[in-house]
Amino acid sequence: MKNMHWAEFVLALPLLFVGSIAKMSTMVSSPVKKVIYGLGLLPFTAYYLAAAAVRMPRYLPDRRRILARRAQHHPRNWLLQELVRRGRRP
Repeated sequence: MKNMHWAEFVLALPLLFVGSIAKMSTMVSSPVKKVIYGLGLLPFTAYYLAAAAVRMPRYLPDRRRILARRAQHHPRNWLLQELVRRGRRP
């Protein structure tokens, strides 16, 4: 989150939700347990995303520096595009 612009972060939210569930599903083999664990993870994922957004002002100086440096080498939505690209299965 510290490496993203706000618009980029908002667009990445669905990936963050799906990513936490997808990672958990690799550790559980039963389809029923996958559904139960997936539903159980949603409140925790939402809570920690909200907590990260509340703490974001604390990292404002770092964000400015990181995003300014990133702008010299990459386009604005580079990180989101990279996450989507790497998340696709070949």
